[in-house]
Amino acid sequence: LSSLNLKMGRNVIRYKIGPSTELTAYIYLYSWTTKLVISDIDGTITRSDVLGHLLPAMGYDWSHPGITKLFTNIASNGYQVMYLSSRSISQANITRDYINTLVQGQHRMPIGPVIISPHGLLPSLYREMILRRPHEFKIG
Repeated sequence: LSSLNLKMGRNVIRYKIGPSTELTAYIYLYSWTTKLVISDIDGTITRSDVLGHLLPAMGYDWSHPGITKLFTNIASNGYQVMYLSSRSISQANITRDYINTLVQGQHRMPIGPVIISPHGLLPSLYREMILRRPHEFKIG
């Protein structure tokens, strides 16, 4: 890790695949003394688990009213925010974009790491919507 020369907070890394394809990812470095708030996304930031997956992808705002102000206040008190979701790895960009573009009035969600399930779309949807046990990923 020391060879990466990471700075505190968000660090951008890029993977080059062939001559024309580049993937972007983020590594967050925090001090062990960092004050951290970990928040679920679906059913906490969004108004429900199932519709929280679907409606934002179709362009509907399904977030709780005032959620961005709450998280802005949390961040302004010196806390870093980490987001947690049982969504699949294939939904990583959509989920990150949802959090990073969620704006209500003059408040937006703080930038922070988004931790998601390493499983594919179908196993994640099955766990979330059929078994109704998304917490199994989150506490594992």
